[in-house]
Amino acid sequence: MKAKIKIRVAEIKDIHRITEIYNEALVASSFVQDNNVHTLEKRIEWFSQKRAEGLPVYVAENNQGRVVGFANLNIFLTAEYDTTVHISIYVAEGNRGLGIGKIMIKKLIEWSKENQKHTILAGIDSENMPSIRLHESFGFVEVASFNEVIKKFGLYRNLNFYQLMLKQEE
Repeated sequence: MKAKIKIRVAEIKDIHRITEIYNEALVASSFVQDNNVHTLEKRIEWFSQKRAEGLPVYVAENNQGRVVGFANLNIFLTAEYDTTVHISIYVAEGNRGLGIGKIMIKKLIEWSKENQKHTILAGIDSENMPSIRLHESFGFVEVASFNEVIKKFGLYRNLNFYQLMLKQEE
């Protein structure tokens, strides 16, 4: 039986689990372009900033009510790029490959269209094929590649940028 996944707006009560999911991906994968484990305080600050910026943070809950993923949009560079957003999606270990990422990316695209965003960017490690395939399945195309931008687990990693141009409903 396939697990039923519910996507909802994240609440402050979800920050502990969001932090766990992020840190789990950070320490277990070379695909997260970060080397610093996040504290609960840092994630609370991040969440408050998302709210102040008016940008969404969603969580994916399984049928037991456990948060198994989260997704959000970020300001790209500075507020002057207000019609461009940067996407982030994280799915907890043991829940990947179940379609949770697809459900969350769809929700972020819908939000972006409803809020008159023009384009969505995704920074993806060049070897993260599941994420690349996911984004490409929604029409994202590779637009830039940055070589050896972060050192992780003793090796330099490449970062590719993918872009989705949004078509606004007339």
